[in-house]
Amino acid sequence: MSKALAVVAFVALSTQAIAECLSHDPYDPQCTMSDFISPIGTVQWFLNNGFDRQATLIQCSSGRFPPPAAWCANARMADKIATGGR
Repeated sequence: MSKALAVVAFVALSTQAIAECLSHDPYDPQCTMSDFISPIGTVQWFLNNGFDRQATLIQCSSGRFPPPAAWCANARMADKIATGGR
């Protein structure tokens, strides 16, 4: 019986850990401060993370499972800014 309770507790904690901040409301209990401090996938984030920018660009052009379209667009914009392209 204790194994069943452990599994239920694990699933409950795992579900809470991967909850998404869909409302983008700081008072939403599913949101954490990291959702507002450094959002992943923005142009600024890709400017600050060159390795991830390049990896995202590769995945956007040839990956079997491409990232969200907004990430691809933001990575391209950050790449243009970083390289001085138009």
